[in-house]
Amino acid sequence: DLALPYIGAEDSVLVMGCGAGAEIDWLKRAGRTNLTGLDISPRLVGQAAARHGVPTVLGDIARSGLGDRSFDVVLVHRALHHLFYPFAALEEMARLARGTVLIVDEPARALVKRMARRLLGRGELSAAGIHEYQFATDDVARYMGFNGFAPLLLRRYWESGHRLVDLAGNSLLPAAGNRFVGVFQRLKVMA
Repeated sequence: DLALPYIGAEDSVLVMGCGAGAEIDWLKRAGRTNLTGLDISPRLVGQAAARHGVPTVLGDIARSGLGDRSFDVVLVHRALHHLFYPFAALEEMARLARGTVLIVDEPARALVKRMARRLLGRGELSAAGIHEYQFATDDVARYMGFNGFAPLLLRRYWESGHRLVDLAGNSLLPAAGNRFVGVFQRLKVMA
């Protein structure tokens, strides 16, 4: 819900890592209709197109093959952390966006999470046994700055799956949270 105010009703939106289209469905229900999905899975791209009636692109979110500044808004939700080189995807998002890049609900590098992983002997692997990159939010902001974008919103928060833990964490130490959302606006170049 934090991202929606940054997406105009007429904006063209690319949903990177769209899967079967959960974010597309959410955006359509919120009145956004100029949507395109991109995913690396042929099966999921087909499902997103069939279920939601939007154009989809089969491709890698780090190398989409789409044209520069093709979309007003480029959005990714819970997909970047699965990549071994997520900053290549950030660069691609910056290349594709005319105005806004939205990074929603990605893992933030949290001391508590790193300690728990070390104690459990999991290193950088999640409980599911898959790679999960954890972002340092200042690195994301700096990298987007290198690509011509300024942060409009960069917020960390807690998400553990336990309502009371999240409520306490978000009340007491939200800036140390284990998840983040980032909204970046393309800087205007002065002539």
